Amino acid sequence: MSLRTLAALSIVAMMGLEVSGDPIGGVSNLCVGVPDGYFVRDLNDCQAYHYCYNGTATPNKCPGDFYYNELEQLCDHQDKVMCHICLEKTGVQILPHPQECNQFITCSEGASFVSQCTEGFAFDRNTKVCNPLKRVNCEKQHCPEEDNPNEIIFLPGVERCDEYFICRGGSAIQTFCAPGLYWDANNKRCDVKENVCNPVERVNCANEEHCPEEDNPYEIVFLPGVQQCDEYFICRAGTAIQTFCAPGLYWDANNKRCDVKENVSCALN
Repeated sequence: MSLRTLAALSIVAMMGLEVSGDPIGGVSNLCVGVPDGYFVRDLNDCQAYHYCYNGTATPNKCPGDFYYNELEQLCDHQDKVMCHICLEKTGVQILPHPQECNQFITCSEGASFVSQCTEGFAFDRNTKVCNPLKRVNCEKQHCPEEDNPNEIIFLPGVERCDEYFICRGGSAIQTFCAPGLYWDANNKRCDVKENVCNPVERVNCANEEHCPEEDNPYEIVFLPGVQQCDEYFICRAGTAIQTFCAPGLYWDANNKRCDVKENVSCALN
C-alpha cells in the first residue's frame, strides 16, 4: 500500500469514519475523473460513501446514525446533510423541495442535488419550473428549528407513495415506510396502499443543447451558465430560465447536474 493511501486512511480514522477495503462493483464509475484521496457519496445510502484512488472506488460507511457529508468530506449529523435518495436511477426527474418554495431537487441518473430559483421566483410543482412568486401557490411546510421531544413533525413525500420526511434539527430527513406500506399524510402513519396512495407525478427529462420553441411535458432541457460556475438554465416555452445550484455546488454541464467543485470543470469566474 502506498504512503499516499496510508495517509488518506489515517485522515479517515481521525474523522471517525469506518473504512472497508473490499472492492466495489457496479458503482466503480463514481471515481472516474475524481482526484485520488477524495470521498464521494453513495447514491443509494445516505450513510455510505466511497474512497477514490486511481479511479477505483472502495466502499465505506459512517458509524451509528451519521450521514456522509461530501462537501465537508466527513460523517456528520443527519440534520446537517441534505441527502435525497433518487428512486429513479435513469434519466432526469425534477421534484419539489420538502420545505423551501424557492428550491427544488433534481435527480440525474440517480444522483440528487438541490437547486434554487432566481430571486423573486418559486418552484411550481405543477409545471416543474420556477415561476414568478405571485403565480405559484406554494404551501410552505417548515421543520421547526428546535425539536420538541414530545412531538414528531412529519412532512409528506415528494416522489413516491411510501416516502415521507421526519423533521430533525430543522432539517427534513427522507424516510420510507416498510415494504408494502404507504404514507398516510392525514393520519401521519404508514398504511396499506388502498387507504392512502396518491401517486406523485414524475417528469422525465432529455439532454438537449438549445431551447425548443414548444415544451414537451416529458423532456426538460438544460443549458450551461454564462456568468458563473453555479449557474445554469432550464428551458421553458422557448425561453432559458436562469437557475442556480445550492451554495457550495457547481453546474456540471456534461452530466447535467450540480456537483462539488472538485468534480466540475468550469472556466467561468
